[in-house]
Parts: sequence; C-alpha cells; structure tokens
Amino acid sequence: MNINETETKKLFHKIVNNIKSCSDCYTKNSAGVITEIGMLLSGDCSVMYGYDDGVVRVYNEKCEPLLAFTEENEALFILKDMFESLEL
Repeated sequence: MNINETETKKLFHKIVNNIKSCSDCYTKNSAGVITEIGMLLSGDCSVMYGYDDGVVRVYNEKCEPLLAFTEENEALFILKDMFESLEL
C-alpha cells in the first residue's frame, strides 16, 4: 500500500485541530506552562496533543501512554481506513 504522505499529515493536523477545539484538559510542567492539551474520553482515558514535541498521545486511566502519533505516522491513515470500513 502506498500511503500519501500529504494525506497522512492532513489527517494528523485535522486530529490536532479537533483536540484543540474540544480541549477540556491540560498538563502543565513544573514552571506552570501548559505542555499538553486534550480531551477526556470514556473510561477516564484521554487523547492529548503535546506542544513541545508535536505528538498526539492516547493515555489510559492511569495517565500512562498507550499510543503516540506524529504527522509522519502512517498508522493513523491505516486506522482511519479500518474504522471507516467497520462503520464505527
């Protein structure tokens, strides 16, 4: 499968923009600067976007990272196709 790099980046930034517009939680560093913003999901999980590293992370209820995606991560595009085919 040849995945279009541009389409993968568009999908990543669409996710980031959605996180920013629906943001209801954040993480601050020791200096009080917000380093991540995100949204709470069911089961006390969350999806967060890191300002420092530009990474989208999914955390479990213990705030442990389960998944991490960058704009180059083709897995996002594959997951999108999978969920669309499942009609979720």
